[in-house]
Amino acid sequence: MALAPGTRLGPYEITALLGVGGMGEVYCARDTKLNRDVALKILPDAFALDGDRIARFRREAQVLAALNHPNIAAIYGFEDSGSTHALVLELAEGPMLADRIATGPIPLDDALPIAKQIAEALEAAHEQGIIHRDLKPANINVRDDGTVKVLDFGLAKAMEPASGLSPAPPEAATITSPALMTRVGVILGTAAYMSPEQAKGRPADKRSDIWAFGCVLYEMLAGQRAFPGDDLSETLAAVIKSEPDWSALPATLPAPARRLLSRCLEKDRKRRLADIADARLELDEASNAPTDDGTLRAAGTAPLRRLRRERIAWATGVLLLGLVAAFSLVVGFRSPPGQPELRVDISFPPNTDPESPTISPDGRRIAFVARTDRRSRVWIHTLDGRPAQPLDRTDGAQDRLFWSPDDRSIGFFAEGKLKRVDIDSGAVQALADAVPNYIGGGAWNRDGVILFAPTRGPLFRIPQTGGAAAPVTRVEAPHIRHVQPQFLPDGRHFLFYSFGDDNLRGVYVGDLEGATAPERLLADVDDAAYAALGHLFFARQGVLLAQRFDAEAMRLVGMPWQVAASIGTGGIGRTGVMTFSASESGTLVYASRDARAVQRRLIWFDKSGKELRQLDGRDAVEASTIGALSPDGRRLAVDRRGSMWILDVASGGLTKFGNLGNFPLWAPLGDRLVFQSRTGRGVNGLWQGALTGGEAELLVATSGAAVPNDWSPDGRLLLYRDGDQQTGFDLWLLPVERETGSGRLRPAAGQRATPFANTAAGEMNGQFSPDGTAIAYESDESGEWEIYLQPFGRPGVREQLSVSGGRYARWRRNGRELYYYAPDGRLMMVPIRSSSPEGPHRAGDPVALFSVDVAVGAGQRPQFVVTNDGERFLVNTATGPSPVEVTMIVNWSSTR
Repeated sequence: MALAPGTRLGPYEITALLGVGGMGEVYCARDTKLNRDVALKILPDAFALDGDRIARFRREAQVLAALNHPNIAAIYGFEDSGSTHALVLELAEGPMLADRIATGPIPLDDALPIAKQIAEALEAAHEQGIIHRDLKPANINVRDDGTVKVLDFGLAKAMEPASGLSPAPPEAATITSPALMTRVGVILGTAAYMSPEQAKGRPADKRSDIWAFGCVLYEMLAGQRAFPGDDLSETLAAVIKSEPDWSALPATLPAPARRLLSRCLEKDRKRRLADIADARLELDEASNAPTDDGTLRAAGTAPLRRLRRERIAWATGVLLLGLVAAFSLVVGFRSPPGQPELRVDISFPPNTDPESPTISPDGRRIAFVARTDRRSRVWIHTLDGRPAQPLDRTDGAQDRLFWSPDDRSIGFFAEGKLKRVDIDSGAVQALADAVPNYIGGGAWNRDGVILFAPTRGPLFRIPQTGGAAAPVTRVEAPHIRHVQPQFLPDGRHFLFYSFGDDNLRGVYVGDLEGATAPERLLADVDDAAYAALGHLFFARQGVLLAQRFDAEAMRLVGMPWQVAASIGTGGIGRTGVMTFSASESGTLVYASRDARAVQRRLIWFDKSGKELRQLDGRDAVEASTIGALSPDGRRLAVDRRGSMWILDVASGGLTKFGNLGNFPLWAPLGDRLVFQSRTGRGVNGLWQGALTGGEAELLVATSGAAVPNDWSPDGRLLLYRDGDQQTGFDLWLLPVERETGSGRLRPAAGQRATPFANTAAGEMNGQFSPDGTAIAYESDESGEWEIYLQPFGRPGVREQLSVSGGRYARWRRNGRELYYYAPDGRLMMVPIRSSSPEGPHRAGDPVALFSVDVAVGAGQRPQFVVTNDGERFLVNTATGPSPVEVTMIVNWSSTR
């Protein structure tokens, strides 16, 4: 029963009832000692004798006392009077934000300052480890002078039983019913503002407050709920499954504010804005974004808005006059003839893919791919001194990024898809399928056409909104690949790089409509890029060159000249993989030759993760990929930047096997290596070389760049990975025999290679079980790489061994354990039942052994080996990658 006006509680005299709800009764009262008005939140009578509830109420008072911020309603004390318990709070005058929204959308110049103050209040609370859990317009006051007061901090931090008091309206009720308990927790909060995790009964954290903040900001701007519903179930369903009506937002809403809303209302909290302080910064940027009349919005409160706007607009105009002159030298504006060349070195994060930095057409931003928290994303580096920022929803992004002509979107490849991300809104759209983990690059013209390489073959075109992909080039043989398209100024012709035999490899000019056959411009180069100033950049033997290019006649003019030496390429020579790009104005960025260098060391660990010893600290032990231990376990074949080495496991001594190829695998007798060759002169296949020396010899020709994986226990079958234009990476089996006398390997007489796993998904890194009755391998059919165990030579059902991702399967010699590397950096062990007549099966769930930073490299080959007894692991360990250095050249052509 509500208290009547005039009722006293200690020195406080009740003057009016402000509200009643399941969490308590709120009154306006007069502090007769200090002569000020306060708010009293009184614990309902139903809970007055509940000792646990009283203790919780008292603890909440202590939590609130830890907060001291101008945008948070302060707590003055805790009062006990008989059986009545109350919080004494600052009386926040002025209308509730909910009341203002009820009259319609709040003007942008009012809404942004309000939102910033709410963010500042949450930031102060989060710094104290306090989560609101029930932020909503009804818990926010806005005084007449524009000052915001956030109320009720901490009062929804635990499940509250129903009070029996008259409930608030359903659409605004705080959910407190025990019926909403779930197996994993309880639902807390107000339905329309609670986060998806709260709606599912999962624990809330500060990101749940960020979601609620996004809901409040959306409602202020749109004048309607972000997730409306006629009843509780509809509202919760909308929170979990639906998107807000983005079209309801004001057309004049600045891009930073749109981006902020998208990031706050990300349903997966792992992808949601992580810190409310970032929201405050975005609001600062939005508040100062130009309006339609060219002035700037001020970030202050209402009475000061006009004066600040005038001052900021005037000051900014003066400042911009100075900045434009300096900025033009750095961000790619066309410099007047005669200005000196400017070179700037930019350090990117250590886990940046050095092949990914790509400058925008206007020369103002650089997009790149970097791996943080064990996930790769697209990042944007703006050339104005601000720190680089990742783009949400771009998880799994790989290199070969490309920009839209208007600089607003980026094309990228992830999870077996070609995707585009809008930089301002953060919206991501999947456009087409692409072979997972095969990246051939893309290009985007002003007519909305995207060129890309979805398979190991020709280039395809697709509308920028998605749709059916159609080929625009043709390949004459399975081993020919077209990659790295770039549109020329007319939007119809394009450059691309062709892999193939020496008489086909090089940079070509193609026609989007196919009116003319592609014509080769350059043969002996690694890659090429066009700049709209009329030059073609290309790399030859690690040297960056430039040559004038007539884009109308489609021909090179004059002689090339050197722009930079020792630039990086994606591999060792003639790769078709660019580590440089140019803006339309000619600003150039490129990675240095050693940008790919990662500090790696081969280190022995025991099963607990204890480091036992490092195999020789010399630079030559920095392996790009690990092959396999020799049959006697004494030697290890490693691949280091295209050269193969043999390492003595005991002494750490190294012997160079030669520059014959990479991905080495020991032959069953340990007298020779099988490998992917770089000396094939255009012939794809697996090659072999004897340890005693001599020329490399072809073992078997393949359709793609094959990689040897493993031998059957009897040494008669070679398991290898090959590439196909339609199915991507596949696993094949080749029967092999030895020649009498010479000992060289050859395909068994009358037999051919047959596929073991060649689905539409990618399959690689196969390993025979020790008894030869099954093969463990990786497949990305689920969207990420997982380890599977598939029967071989017997009936049975394939079984998934890994959980939540896995790479690089390795067996223990007795067949009772299988090891793999998990995406979170842990080396995992799966117990295997190997005594069954049906062959090996998973006998239990994966168990984490220890965490280690594996140098994953290109992901093509296992990066660790295990001893026969399963007690020691030799891991190709990343011990500290160096920052990727990228050089930017402005006005490089001033002397040409």
